[in-house]
Amino acid sequence: MKTADGNWTVVRPSPDPFPNDWQRKVALWLAGCVVLAVPAVWWFARRITGPIQNFAQAAERLGRDPHAPPVALKGPAEIGMAAGAINEMQTRLKRYVDDRTAMVGAISHDLRTPLARLRLETEMSVADQDARDHMAADIDQLDAIIDK
Repeated sequence: MKTADGNWTVVRPSPDPFPNDWQRKVALWLAGCVVLAVPAVWWFARRITGPIQNFAQAAERLGRDPHAPPVALKGPAEIGMAAGAINEMQTRLKRYVDDRTAMVGAISHDLRTPLARLRLETEMSVADQDARDHMAADIDQLDAIIDK
């Protein structure tokens, strides 16, 4: 601004102190929103991740014990589909383990008859005591393998 004597007067506004009133209000609004939102966000996050955590625990249980109870089909649709797939896999694993156990039992049963015949023939036909003891030890070893 030009004064009457011909000099210029420069007017400069003084900067507001930090934080000013407006900045304090915005900061308080932001802090209040965060305080109000955190419990809701925490609750929603737990609700969303809960089925995933339960699914992971059920899958871990299945890995340790194929006869564990089936996975519950609850939660989001994707988790339900994955749980259904895990339950089908568990059914197939149970069937596989049961079939394998039955097969091993049948094989061991079928091997006992020839081993009994070998033991009888060894006792009756082999004259050399050392050879008979060696053959009997081999037959006993096969019996031990079958018992496992």
